[in-house]
Amino acid sequence: MNDQGAWLIEQLTQLIKSEKSYEQRAVWQGLKTIVQQQQVRLNQIKSEIDGKLWNHEQW
Repeated sequence: MNDQGAWLIEQLTQLIKSEKSYEQRAVWQGLKTIVQQQQVRLNQIKSEIDGKLWNHEQW
């Protein structure tokens, strides 16, 4: 996970903890889930690109 993603998740966690409205907490939690999923996909894409670049059989 990159620094920006970690920072955003931390900020969303703090918002969830401090929010009193259930509806707003649900929105923040949904956004946090989306950010976490994007971070996973970003890491997968980076790994895929790295793997393709190092595959000497396809050069």
